Amino acid sequence: PELLVLNPAGSIPIMEDGDLILTESSAILVYLAAKAAPEWLGSGKAEEAARVQQWLSFSGRLTASLGGARLHEMLLRPGDIGALQA
Repeated sequence: PELLVLNPAGSIPIMEDGDLILTESSAILVYLAAKAAPEWLGSGKAEEAARVQQWLSFSGRLTASLGGARLHEMLLRPGDIGALQA
């Protein structure tokens, strides 16, 4: 129930910063980069923007499998742990 209060989708990661609650890995990464190292987001040139999006897409795939495995193991959510760990 506590997880669903933070994220009605019931997924992780979740980040809280004051009153702000973010629930998607790419949103969390962009927020952290913008606050701590805005140069990481590039200058807006097409190649830099594409590389940032490439990294964010990779992080989303990685988070989906790891997050599903964590939900299964830590919060006892149903799931195919073998497929999530692959």
